[in-house]
This record gives sequence, structure tokens and C-alpha cells, in this order.
Amino acid sequence: NGTGRAFAVSDAAGHFRLLVADPQPFVTVTHPGFLTIHPAWFHPGRTAPSNIRIELTPESLITGKIEDEDGFPVEQSFVQALRYQIVSGGMKIQPAAPPAQTNDLGEFRLAALPAGRYYLCMSPGNASNWDSRYTGECYPGLTDLQGAKALELKAGQEVDLPVFRLNRRRGVTVSGRLALPPGLPVIRMRIVSLQPSEPYRFGMGTSTTLQSDGSFTIPHVPPGNYSLRFSSGQSYPPEPGDFSAEEQIH
Repeated sequence: NGTGRAFAVSDAAGHFRLLVADPQPFVTVTHPGFLTIHPAWFHPGRTAPSNIRIELTPESLITGKIEDEDGFPVEQSFVQALRYQIVSGGMKIQPAAPPAQTNDLGEFRLAALPAGRYYLCMSPGNASNWDSRYTGECYPGLTDLQGAKALELKAGQEVDLPVFRLNRRRGVTVSGRLALPPGLPVIRMRIVSLQPSEPYRFGMGTSTTLQSDGSFTIPHVPPGNYSLRFSSGQSYPPEPGDFSAEEQIH
């Protein structure tokens, strides 16, 4: 709250005593292996009783390993757990937790998940460095969520998936030419990016470098909706003074 933070550690019996200046504090309760919660008694606008019982719920976990088609571990792949949630009155697929990143053995661990129904999507990681046909997938081996397999997790359950192997896909070639304004000073950033419109495909974007004549080619793009972007600056959205271009493609 505005008066600063106060901390307390529970004893062996789970009891704690927290001294705060604000009569209506906002409290967070954490414990390893359990979901972080914000007890409703401690929300601003509500007067909390002096002695209450807080029940923690064990977190659920999803672990696994990602390899390429040849059985080599895929490092630096971002794995995202997604679930359908109500957004603006409609059901939309949304990230359920921060993404996990595979280590040098291709292993990942998605933690702090409440019980529920989840879908997994993953980026190609370093597999795309040696073969651009690796573009990322959704479990169990699809380029989108249509037909993807959902994972049902109970509270405190750990699901260890079988080894998941990414697939090489030839995809579609996207090519074109960027018409730069005449007399434009030499620009440092000459990257054209292709970003999926669907949030769950967050790690399946790709990019390429403009040639001297402004042409570009991006191979092996999975079918879908994308934003084709260029900015002469180093940030998105562009800053004042940057030259930029964006086009929606299917």
C-alpha cells in the first residue's frame, strides 16, 4: 500500500502476525509449491477480522523435453501454457502463466498453474538456427490450436509429458520489396519481421534482413494471419522520427 511494505513469516503451526499501518491492507501469501494468493479479506475497502484461516492450494506442474526430428535437444524454446478465459464478455485463449524456457537438454518446467484445462504451444528455439523449417508448434504437433490436445490438471498434479519432437515444415514463402523514401539517411535497422496475429503463437514469428535493393524473402512460414512489419528504429511501436511500414497478410 502507500505506507510501505511489511513482511511476516509463519511459524511451525502456520501462525503469523503482521503489523501494518493501513487498516485495510492488500496482502499476498506465498509458500513454495503452492499458488500465490491474495486473500479476499485483505482487499482495500474491506475490514479484515483479526484472526482468520487462509487455505493454500498446491500448484500444478507440467514438465517435458523437446527434441528436433533427429533427436537432438532443442534449447531456448519458449513453452507457453494457455487456457480459455472470459475477456470482454467472450471466451479467448490466454496465457495462464509466464512461459518456461528449455535448457541445454531440451527440458522445461511450467509451474504455478492452478487446476484446469491447458494447451501448450512452443517456439522452435535454437532448432531454427540450423533449419528454418522448424517454426514452432502446439501440442501434440500442430501449427495452431484447432485439433490440439488439452491437458487436464488437478490441484497439485504434476504431468510429465513424453519427449516431444518438433517437425520440419516447408510452409509458405513470403517475399516482397520495401520502398524506402528517397534520400533516406543510412539506417541501422534493416529487419523485416513477420508476427502471428494469434497471441498463442507468440513464439512462432520470424524475421529476415532487407537486401540492398529493399527486397526480402521469408521461407517456411506456417499458414495463418500475420503482421508484416518494418521500423528503422530499434523499438516497436515506432518512435517519433522512425520510418515504419506494416501490412496485414494471410
